[in-house]
Amino acid sequence: MKSVLIADDEIHVRSLLKHLIHWDEFELILKGEFDNAEDVVSFVKQEKVDIIITDIMMPGMNGIEMIKTVKEIQNQCRFILISGYRDFEFAQAAVKLGVSDYILKPLNEEEVNTVLKTLASEKDENQEELYKKTVLRQKFREILEGERKLDDLGMAEEKYGMHFEKEGVFRVLLLGFCSCSEEENIEKCAGEILQVLKKSIREFCTEQETFQVSRLRYNVVIQIRKGMEVQVLRTLDTTYRELAKEDRSFTAANFYLAVGKAVDDINEIKSSAQSAAFFLSGRLVWGKQRVYVADILPQADRLLGESIQIEPAVIRRFERSVEAIDEAGIKSVIRQVFEEYQKQSEQNFMLYFYMVYELGNHLALVLNRLNIHPRETKELQARLEKLTENCDTIQTLRSAAEKFCIDTMNKYLADKKDHGLSYVHFAREYIEQHYAEEITLNLIAEKAHVNPAYLSTIFKENTGVNYSAYLTSVRVERAKRLLEQLDMNLSQIANAVGYSSTRYFSRTFEQETGMKPSEYRRIYLRELRG
Repeated sequence: MKSVLIADDEIHVRSLLKHLIHWDEFELILKGEFDNAEDVVSFVKQEKVDIIITDIMMPGMNGIEMIKTVKEIQNQCRFILISGYRDFEFAQAAVKLGVSDYILKPLNEEEVNTVLKTLASEKDENQEELYKKTVLRQKFREILEGERKLDDLGMAEEKYGMHFEKEGVFRVLLLGFCSCSEEENIEKCAGEILQVLKKSIREFCTEQETFQVSRLRYNVVIQIRKGMEVQVLRTLDTTYRELAKEDRSFTAANFYLAVGKAVDDINEIKSSAQSAAFFLSGRLVWGKQRVYVADILPQADRLLGESIQIEPAVIRRFERSVEAIDEAGIKSVIRQVFEEYQKQSEQNFMLYFYMVYELGNHLALVLNRLNIHPRETKELQARLEKLTENCDTIQTLRSAAEKFCIDTMNKYLADKKDHGLSYVHFAREYIEQHYAEEITLNLIAEKAHVNPAYLSTIFKENTGVNYSAYLTSVRVERAKRLLEQLDMNLSQIANAVGYSSTRYFSRTFEQETGMKPSEYRRIYLRELRG
């Protein structure tokens, strides 16, 4: 029997299809039904599927994008598109992908079963062999991603159709594309380039298999024969340089090659993939001049473990700019972050991306506070990562971050720029500038010409905390900075952040941080001295 999946975000369409299809007559079995394309992709990574009936328009990944992805995993799978959209461009795209048929809603029982009868009667040649070569080998992703472990190399052959010898080291190659247009067929370009690269080192390897990470990223797992390490690296370098010279014959985009660190244990292959991704970030500065090999940098392991945290004051300024729908403010913060990091002598280029992702997280937090649906904000980081992986200079990365934050802000907040949001922004700005003074909610409301009760309500709705808690957090953060400067005693610091009583200041600081001000200073001094 042939297996079938149904994908449509409308439950009544899925129910109608299950009722209309002549399952027993055509010897078909329903393996699953889904309301989104992402779950379909996850399913076919684990199970063999013969036919997928899918809607074109679904939330998130659409049917056309899903078909492209599924065909990379199970090339033998057949597709039937259903849609209420009489859009010739969609039909053309479907035909180019090799879709078996295209059916318009409302669904007709005779039409649906006529199409399915043809597919059900097709005979697949070497079906088991094809399954082993595609689905089975692609399931090796779970080892590559560290989700499972192999007890021994023999299991790789049995479970995944991957043949490894007892001796030989493992590496992950990463081919990345940047400056790509949406229209370019990157899958085709990647296939041609990878074919040349893999062929050049074939004699030195016992195994090679490609895994698509995203539209612009491709991992290749290789096992290098014992004693052939140097030959592989030299050959990759030579071949890549030759390809780079004639790159425009392959693609209008830029492409880069990174080589992950060598590992002896196949269960450590994930660390090789991570190091390859880390070193590919070097493209921001070094461009296409080299193959990025993880082994060449002695401090690589230390750099790979580094992280970065943007100063709290800078983050607050960024969030306030988003809340105020202030494009100039957002650009100013992002440029400051990039300029400050560029001044450092030893640069970890991956941290540029981490900084952008941190800003993206805080953008999502602001949107959540402003009651934007969580599912919408959850997708922000994925869209941001997709955007940044297409950048190959510091300038383009910074510009992409600016555009993403501003476009996202305008998309979700343009209709929220009302008096209420302005009052909240005014209150936060006033607190930031006058925290050392004796300020009250009534005072701020009077200056903003708004009712105090209304200001209290919208302030908590938009910030997640009430006015007094926000004022306390600002004062404590300022106190931390003063404690780190070491030139003021506790009484002076208390006065500087708006407390007339040192005892009350100490108690408040301890409630907020879990430690007394003097203890915070001691810990800071200890860390400063190393």
